[in-house]
Amino acid sequence: MFNHIWSVICQNSSVDEGSNTVNLFGCIENIGVDIDKNKNTNNKISIPIQFDIVSYWTLDDSTKKNSLILKIEMIKPNGESSFQKEENIFTQAGWGRIRNIAKFSGLELGINDSGRYIFRVSQKEKRNGDFVVVANLPVDININIK
Repeated sequence: MFNHIWSVICQNSSVDEGSNTVNLFGCIENIGVDIDKNKNTNNKISIPIQFDIVSYWTLDDSTKKNSLILKIEMIKPNGESSFQKEENIFTQAGWGRIRNIAKFSGLELGINDSGRYIFRVSQKEKRNGDFVVVANLPVDININIK
């Protein structure tokens, strides 16, 4: 079984080859965007931001291979799911912990969609099982219309 320890949203992350430590750069708590209403005719905006969601997990039984389906969703302030991404994670025997780095590029929002967004991390260990939420990561997005 996989045990979720932590997840963080950051602008960039890297793993040092020598020490196998993860470095998190620019942890994200909020995003501010200024837009010109006269130049935006379709009421949509594209925020050109690249970011990572880094998660750290431990395993109960490291003597065997393990697998996990990880899902990351972005929940809008109104409670609707905006997008989701699923990844299959496989471990080898002898692995007692893992890190997962999910990379994202750009956000598509409505011009009036300021508010608190939740990036929800969920796990499913059995193919036909249910997803279980393990982390809710809030990011406040403020869209300033000028």
